[in-house]
Amino acid sequence: MEKANTVYNKEGDTVLIEIKLKSLKQLYNSYDPAPFLEKDLDDDAVDYIVSSVKEFSLKTKHKLVLYFPKHIKKKIHPTDLITGIHTFFDYRRIVTMKRLTEILNEARSKSLIAFLFLFICLLAAERLSHYEGIFSTLVSEGFIITGWVAMWRPLDAILYDWLPVRHNAKVYEKISKMDIQVIYD
Repeated sequence: MEKANTVYNKEGDTVLIEIKLKSLKQLYNSYDPAPFLEKDLDDDAVDYIVSSVKEFSLKTKHKLVLYFPKHIKKKIHPTDLITGIHTFFDYRRIVTMKRLTEILNEARSKSLIAFLFLFICLLAAERLSHYEGIFSTLVSEGFIITGWVAMWRPLDAILYDWLPVRHNAKVYEKISKMDIQVIYD
């Protein structure tokens, strides 16, 4: 598999993602025994398509152009190729959305646990604050710091972890609906 150009060609306002392939093995995972419409795509092909789309805004129009030798035309119909690619990326979108739901659910449950732990730490610190001395102050402050540190990971998940997963889901959705053209040279 090789790039048609190092710079993306355009067709009007549509960016072309062009891939020259010598065989179907370069597009499909050769270890997957499923029929073409259900077959996994090759990891290198997927990485190239996804990274190409990610180089631009999600609002940018893209078109995938696949170049095959003429003898490939006899092995698979272009409609089957296009449907197979769309199906693959739609499945990736579904799996990614499930992962997003898992991340958010996990973040909520971890937040509840961390909040309860923080509450217990603050109560312990409050109780210790009634005693005088450096040791009680040290332990009291330690409880406060420990409680807030326990909140770090759940807050990180709620605020940040889900963003790249959601972005990937949008990229997969875009590719699953992208125009695809198959050209036989």
